[in-house]
Amino acid sequence: MRKQLAPLATLSALVLIVALSACSAEPGPEPTAEASAPTLDSVSFTDGATLPPDADVSWGDGFANDDNWEEVTHLTEPGRWMYINTDRTCTAAFGGGALGNSAVMDDREASDAVITADVGDDLGDLDGLVTDGYFLKYGSEEAQVAHRQFSITIDGLGRFMAVRAFAALDYSVQVMVMCDGVDVNAAVLDVLSKNVISIEPESLG
Repeated sequence: MRKQLAPLATLSALVLIVALSACSAEPGPEPTAEASAPTLDSVSFTDGATLPPDADVSWGDGFANDDNWEEVTHLTEPGRWMYINTDRTCTAAFGGGALGNSAVMDDREASDAVITADVGDDLGDLDGLVTDGYFLKYGSEEAQVAHRQFSITIDGLGRFMAVRAFAALDYSVQVMVMCDGVDVNAAVLDVLSKNVISIEPESLG
């Protein structure tokens, strides 16, 4: 579900076939690194199993009133939407949906499976590229929602993806950021600081 959250928070998977020549893996930007001391309101991978079965997980639309990003309306559909920055160098594609077969895994495994399903055929072996990171959680200052992420640059095309699967809920949220000719990590900092994950009810079981 897509929401406007106070003015924070907002997937659509981009499919782009790229050659693996001159490929250089890059670490994710600083805000996506695992925090050393998450708050009690944070949601780890193991916490996902403690969420109530009727919990609603969703993106808020943090770019709805942002002058630096505009929605690509012809690519917007229920559960999937995309923004492009004003200088036309970066896109941010958001979404959420059912896990399907990944629902039999734990949250970390299912998150990796979503990444592999979306981009594995394009990028080949993702071993060593996928790491832990976090989304910000709506309504709780400094709270985090653990996710899996990767960042890679190929011939000037930067590509970042972050996914959090909730196996017990058969649901996942994800975002992909792509930049051409500019630093993808700078765009990711902006995307992840303004678009947050809402989990309702907020209390863990």
